[in-house]
Amino acid sequence: MKRLLSCICLKRRLFLFMIVLVIASASLIIWRSWRFSGRQMVQATVIVEQSSWYEITVNGKPMLYFGGISGDSVLDKLSVCRDSSVILRRSAGFWIDRYWLFPSCEGRLITAFPDAIQRKITDLRRQLTLEGKRLQRLLKKLRMQDIELKYFLRAHGVQDEGHAMIANFEVGITDKLYATHRLLILIDSICNVKCSLSLRHKRLFKVFYHSNDGSLRQQICKENAHSVDGKLYLLQTQDKETPAEATPLRWFPWHANDDGKVLVTGFGGLQEPLFATYSTHATIIPAGKTGDLCDISPVLAGDGSPVFTAHGWFVGCLLGGNIVDRTVLSDLFNNEKQP
Repeated sequence: MKRLLSCICLKRRLFLFMIVLVIASASLIIWRSWRFSGRQMVQATVIVEQSSWYEITVNGKPMLYFGGISGDSVLDKLSVCRDSSVILRRSAGFWIDRYWLFPSCEGRLITAFPDAIQRKITDLRRQLTLEGKRLQRLLKKLRMQDIELKYFLRAHGVQDEGHAMIANFEVGITDKLYATHRLLILIDSICNVKCSLSLRHKRLFKVFYHSNDGSLRQQICKENAHSVDGKLYLLQTQDKETPAEATPLRWFPWHANDDGKVLVTGFGGLQEPLFATYSTHATIIPAGKTGDLCDISPVLAGDGSPVFTAHGWFVGCLLGGNIVDRTVLSDLFNNEKQP
């Protein structure tokens, strides 16, 4: 009899446990499937700054830097100083959970930089030789300008109109003349000796967001993964902590109905140098959607801006006027670097 009563009690406990487990699981799924409010959309969106540059190493030591390679194979912003060669780009981004079912952001965010495509140089020594010839032509031109400007300053006094402007311009030409000559000497020394040359592309990311008191904060991020075409990036804060004021987004295992109208959270003028500012706040802009095409001006919301359905479910982000589906974004996590 006691054994029977013990068995009945055990079944009741097991039954109650199963009920509690089902209720808890259903509550978790409902909570994680709930749509995002306007406030949460804004709290999820951030500004990401990318600093990129190339460095040329000689026998493993960085010696030259440049910002990029133009269409005519010229090394843009070539310099012996890294800070002079850095290219700054700004884009929108958003905090994101790694897994749908439970909070798993840990400082992760996704952003897009479609113009930051890495260029390759097949023959680095030959490229430096061509740069040396280009700098020789530039040096000759600068010397002629410097001679003409100095002649003007000798022939005119400070009381003459435009004297101060010409004097300032001459100082700039002199500085550029010195920098070009120094650069040419270094390139000649590299090309005329036997050494090991290598090229490295460097990227540094920073995320900017507003705290609850409205102050602007920033953190350095590391790159965990990027897409095959180098346009989408999965980043993570160095301390692997999500700010308390942030709302990480999450994608759902089912397809959300996003035909027709969508909501885009972005920063107006962020990718326009004349209007870009870190102090601006994200805004929600209604837009039309036809297939993957989003009908919204890049001035209002640029690349990396998260896109939601009219009811507040996350569907993807902007990239070149198109919406990158959340399933494509999830591939970044599959390529994430493991610690």
